[in-house]
Amino acid sequence: MYSIDTRIEATPGILPAATSRFVSNCHITKPHVSIAHAATAWDGSDLLATGGRVMSVIATGPTFAAARESAYATLESITLEGSHYRRDIALRVTS
Repeated sequence: MYSIDTRIEATPGILPAATSRFVSNCHITKPHVSIAHAATAWDGSDLLATGGRVMSVIATGPTFAAARESAYATLESITLEGSHYRRDIALRVTS
């Protein structure tokens, strides 16, 4: 059995300088899924997106399709106003 990493990055769109956006629902409870934070900051009570590539969702699974499905399901559960991400990561491999 092999583990396969699928990394999907979320970006907040265009953020004006000095603007932060709240990130919510970012608690991982799924096995074999993790989040790598890049442009986030903790202000003492809230997780904030500070610009750029905000985070990556990394999932492993026995197949590319399973890893991809798990990563996208996790990413879709995270709330970040105005965020966007590619929806074609690892699609050619799973088709």
